[in-house]
Amino acid sequence: MTLEELLHKDINLASPPQMYMRLKETLNDPGSSLRDIEIIIESDPAFAVRLLRLANSAYFGQPKQVVSLRHALSLIGMESLEHLVIGTVVVEKFNGLNEDVADIYDFWADSVRCALIAQALSEVWPTEQKNRATWFLCGLLHDIGRLVFYQAIPEQVNLVKKLSQSQWQMEAHFERAVLGFDHYQLGADLCRLWQLPDILANSIAAHSQIELWTDFRSSFEMINVAFRLSRMDFPEPETLLEYGLDDADIGQALDQAHVRFEQVFKVFFPTKPVTKN
Repeated sequence: MTLEELLHKDINLASPPQMYMRLKETLNDPGSSLRDIEIIIESDPAFAVRLLRLANSAYFGQPKQVVSLRHALSLIGMESLEHLVIGTVVVEKFNGLNEDVADIYDFWADSVRCALIAQALSEVWPTEQKNRATWFLCGLLHDIGRLVFYQAIPEQVNLVKKLSQSQWQMEAHFERAVLGFDHYQLGADLCRLWQLPDILANSIAAHSQIELWTDFRSSFEMINVAFRLSRMDFPEPETLLEYGLDDADIGQALDQAHVRFEQVFKVFFPTKPVTKN
């Protein structure tokens, strides 16, 4: 099965998220108003609740409760709103995953930790000036290709895991050997299929496509450091020095992620108990 065939195997997976597409079209329309955006959000009550929950979380640290969508939108901002919509609709796309294949909550808990650390690192990473929400989203979705594998070809995924565990090699190496492509390539192509921001596809693809390093090496390296830290795998001091970071920067990023984790995770999974690692 080719990468393209795998992406189009499930009609739900192949279809771009409609709420995101509507929001993107409205945000790109110079004649649109804040009320137009409110109408889109009001059409999805569950998302409206998530938006208000996020606005009232430690993520924004507001002293008074945010009770209206308009207030939440002014606080969060349009770019962060777009990224929250993307994160939400992607989570919903995979909410029916068979738990015998993978624990979807553990997957998203790891991803949220990576996202929060990446966001915190973006404040001290010398070469990154993009919106914090951009790096949150890059961290959140960096492993999204794995979910496509889990959903579409679970037997091959189990084979790859066994090969990786027995030979102490990265799973992506055996994915390419068994399938002809890896979950990074798959995740990047999924982002392109859904017309998500280019930085998402490129930062994911850079994990396995060396030719992208010229333009996206810093993005890849920051997400990779965040990924390692989310698993308490600390980079060597000389590696941190190469990135212009020190132990204080790492400690600050981990502290910020720890403080924000529970409330941000509950934005996506409000009824799921949270386990902090």
